[in-house]
Amino acid sequence: MTVRRGLRLVTGGLALVFLLSMMLVNTGSAFAAKKVTIGVSIRSLSEERWAREKVLMEEKAKKLGADIIFTDANNDEFVQNSQIENLIARGVDVLIIIARNSDVAANGVEMAAKEGIPCIAYDVAIYHPHAIYVSFDSVRVGYEMAKAVVERVPKGRCFWIGGSPTDDNAYLVRKGHFQVLQPLTHL
Repeated sequence: MTVRRGLRLVTGGLALVFLLSMMLVNTGSAFAAKKVTIGVSIRSLSEERWAREKVLMEEKAKKLGADIIFTDANNDEFVQNSQIENLIARGVDVLIIIARNSDVAANGVEMAAKEGIPCIAYDVAIYHPHAIYVSFDSVRVGYEMAKAVVERVPKGRCFWIGGSPTDDNAYLVRKGHFQVLQPLTHL
């Protein structure tokens, strides 16, 4: 996968998340007169991906005429829930949650649901009936990543790092990696 294609996918994914946000808030029309405030709870802005996507979200919100409020949990799942509670108290119309821990973030979704605030679990599934999950095909992402590495380095010794055990996407990306790598190993 090229960097340009990957950026198009991320930008397209963000557009989908924002369109969904607007539709959830303005059930009659995505272009209603009410100015929407979107709360975004990010697990950590120290990760390059989320720092980049924050900028993209700001640009998209501005184009749509929405206000947007970000929080950075700094990889602390309990801080993240506290920040979600704060976003609810500030009156956001919809929440986008990039969870540090799916199970713990379900508590934040529950708090929002009690206030009638729709929640989008972006890229990390949150197992709660009021969370709408939007993501990429993580198995395919892993497959494409491993394929690109093997095309550039077809032989040699490799070291594989598997990601966080609290992130379901790490499991799915690994599954894609090993669709390419397993036939090349003698394990």
